[in-house]
Amino acid sequence: MAIDEEGNVAGFDLESPDHHIYQVDDNWDGTYDGLSNYEQIGWQIPGWKDYTIGQPCYYLGAVTNVSYSIDGYTVRGSQALMYGKKTVTKMIDSNFQAVLHYYFGDGKPIMLGNMSTKNALLRTEEFETVLQMKANSQGNYSIDMTDYMFHIGNTQLFYYRENGYSIFSLGINDGFWDPRFIREWCYNHFYRNKSSNRRNSWATDGKGPNLEFKRGVPYDYIPLVFMQTNNK
Repeated sequence: MAIDEEGNVAGFDLESPDHHIYQVDDNWDGTYDGLSNYEQIGWQIPGWKDYTIGQPCYYLGAVTNVSYSIDGYTVRGSQALMYGKKTVTKMIDSNFQAVLHYYFGDGKPIMLGNMSTKNALLRTEEFETVLQMKANSQGNYSIDMTDYMFHIGNTQLFYYRENGYSIFSLGINDGFWDPRFIREWCYNHFYRNKSSNRRNSWATDGKGPNLEFKRGVPYDYIPLVFMQTNNK
């Protein structure tokens, strides 16, 4: 994918095996071959498809370069989630913070935290399973974060694995909504196949009005995205 000097999308190809982000100028000819003349400034987010020409987008940016040595890829410095040319800094990293944002965040999207949330993800069996997948692969894997970070629950872990490193994203197409899980459980066990007024009001509906608490506003997650060097 290519972005211009202001951080807006200049071109993209979702089917391309090249996941890098290139910064281009007005001289770019719009072709993939033409990107060889420009600097790589980051990586696409696995599973992210919301790109619009002329608008900023999310991507994983490198604070410093990731270089190749005899021992494989070496991460020097750190990476940060970017939106256009700006680093995304505001995040939720606990169940308490997730609930606070539900009541006081005005429904604005917010990033999943890169400390407690990331450490919880690294402890899951599903993450270990993805680490065993072969290099040069990509996809998504169902993962249950309920026991580690309750507000996330069941979600999808997207990934792509290159020779030397892997990039992961957690929380795409997901968010904090339908928190009245007891009513949801009752609906699934008692009302799903019965005629009842509660059939509609107790069914999950994402950011719709069902299963929400008074004064709470559901919101989307901005995904947690990070790189990890491969050990194999």
